Amino acid sequence: MHVNQHEYKTIIAPNELETCGVGPCIAVAIIFQNRGFLFHTPHLYFDEDSIVEPFLQDVHSFISTTKRKMILPVIVGGSFETTKVRGVDIADINEMTADCRIDVQQLLLVAGFGEPRIRWGRPNESQNLRCDLGKALVHWSTDYIAPKRRPTVHHRPLVF
Repeated sequence: MHVNQHEYKTIIAPNELETCGVGPCIAVAIIFQNRGFLFHTPHLYFDEDSIVEPFLQDVHSFISTTKRKMILPVIVGGSFETTKVRGVDIADINEMTADCRIDVQQLLLVAGFGEPRIRWGRPNESQNLRCDLGKALVHWSTDYIAPKRRPTVHHRPLVF
């Protein structure tokens, strides 16, 4: 099942959840037993009621506090080194994105999870996440797009 920007979904095994084009957005994935949780948001605060709160309600419902300590959430985000887009200064947006990245880590730690596994993109990178519930694996991959070069994808599985 695909998770678009501004979306949160949960699903049970043996299905998969995936999101792509994460950058400078933030995506968070968690697998616990036979259930996967995944959200993709460009801005944590704008999607607080529609994504963050339902996500937290679900993880609190399905994962006990004692079990959360053993789970290492996966967080990815693309690069945001650009300061201008089509001549428009986006430095304020970059600052908000940086703040959201810190806040999402804190949100997960306060919720009782272990130290998140994090992959922030470098220049010209966006990230992809896939929760393979049949294998209980979270895979991330990077799309690197350089001028006049073909995109390349690097897969690095993260395992719970």
